[in-house]
Amino acid sequence: INARATTRFGEVQAFGLKDSDVDTGSGDDDVEINASARSFGRGGDAEAVGLDSSSLDTGSGDDQVEINADAVGGSTNAWGMRDSSLDTGSGDDNVEINATTNSTVWDPAYGAENSSIDTGSGDDSLEINANATGFGRGFVEAIGAVKSIFNLGKGDDQVQISASAFSSSGETNVVGLKDSIIYLGEGEDFASIKGGTVNSTILGASGDDIVQLYGENTFNAVFDGGDGEDELEVHGGYGITYITGAGSDKLIFTVDYYNSLFSNSWLSAEPLPSPVGIDPVPFPGPAGEDLVAEITLPTVPEFTTDLIIDIVNETIADSVPSFSSNTPLIITDFEVGDHGDSLNFDELLNNLAINYDGSNAFSSGYVSLMQDGDDTIVSFDVDGIAGDESSVVLSTLQNVDMALFGNNNVDSEVDIQVIIPTGENTELEVLEADLIINQPIEEVATSIVGIDVEPVEHGFDSITNIAVESTTISVETSSQGTAVNNLWTASTTFEEGVFTVVEASPEVEAIMAGTASTLETTSSGSNPIMIAEPMATSGQSLGGATDELVV
Repeated sequence: INARATTRFGEVQAFGLKDSDVDTGSGDDDVEINASARSFGRGGDAEAVGLDSSSLDTGSGDDQVEINADAVGGSTNAWGMRDSSLDTGSGDDNVEINATTNSTVWDPAYGAENSSIDTGSGDDSLEINANATGFGRGFVEAIGAVKSIFNLGKGDDQVQISASAFSSSGETNVVGLKDSIIYLGEGEDFASIKGGTVNSTILGASGDDIVQLYGENTFNAVFDGGDGEDELEVHGGYGITYITGAGSDKLIFTVDYYNSLFSNSWLSAEPLPSPVGIDPVPFPGPAGEDLVAEITLPTVPEFTTDLIIDIVNETIADSVPSFSSNTPLIITDFEVGDHGDSLNFDELLNNLAINYDGSNAFSSGYVSLMQDGDDTIVSFDVDGIAGDESSVVLSTLQNVDMALFGNNNVDSEVDIQVIIPTGENTELEVLEADLIINQPIEEVATSIVGIDVEPVEHGFDSITNIAVESTTISVETSSQGTAVNNLWTASTTFEEGVFTVVEASPEVEAIMAGTASTLETTSSGSNPIMIAEPMATSGQSLGGATDELVV
């Protein structure tokens, strides 16, 4: 079926099928519908529709259906399908729909609008393309499919929907799939949406499905993989939901997806606040890893009951990622452990990571996990721990215990050994600690706690005993060890009593002498902080009270 309309001035329209019902019956059918409208006069309007308010049923058999709509003019409109339905029945069917516009003023092209396509059972192929070109200052828009439903039925099917727009000087808008639903059905299916997926859902069933989403304007898109080993590859957008369903499913992060987080300005990563007074100094953590303690002590002679010590995890990340109002990709039912679901960071590491040498991406700080309530947050830092860039949240794994995330949950061709932090925050807090440092010596005797003072050869006063009343030290940190896959959480309570101070570093003495206001500390050795016993091994907790208090 061919419809062609041309004029030099005014409005022109072309319709392939309009207000019609066509049934070709069973058998291998070949149907081609072309609608072309061209207005060459200045400011002329052109409209072309391949299938308009009509139905086409090709019945069972291996059918070939091609629908083309082409409009050229001042203001143009082209629809491959509008308010119509196409049913190809059972069999291995191929459907191709193209809408093309070329205008100087206004230029929307729609592959399918308010329509439905059912390819039935069989190994089917569906391709929809919308292409718009404008050479004026008008608005140019291309939408692959909008307000439409596609049912691929049972079989190994392929769906490709694409939209593209170009304007020499005007504005453009591109959406591949909008306000629509795709049912992939049973089988090993493939779906690729280029131009963005907005307010739409792709539903898989049993079978290993692959879905690719392109376009940084992707928003509020849902992929439900159903049963089988499914794969979602994301090339941009936000507000995406991945329902993995049964089977070992995979999520692939791409460079385009990462870049879209910044181009849309809906996600930001905030660096940790700058320390007050001193630069961070590493001290040994579990399995030999370095942590950093930054301690700021008061210089005025007043009592404090809440000393806060920030633990900055320099071996994992140099920032704490934060969310904006627009949420990154969400996986609702990620399965951890053996035969569970997996994440793939290869494209980010191979093409985006700065100075990445192929070593463990977790220990080098490019990839990190963080527990946020019941959820696990997955982040990527483009320059790892060696650089100044902040980490960016890639995805939220809902209702996932980070401690159960293992190596089998990472699908990668590079070296990635998962290392799990155990804490949700990065603060070490000393609660109700009757601790006085940097008090004038004459005030010590009248203090709320008893401190014995004796001179030392350095010429400073040194604390030798300290009274503690129900002091609790709790540690939660995102630090890690290199030889193990989990970290440590410490909670130590000192019962009421007087404890011996076993060491006092020159830094402590300098504070007592009033020549310094901050203290650089380590967890053991010559510069201890308030640790009552050696650090526990990975995954264990510090014990209860001891007879030594180290300051």
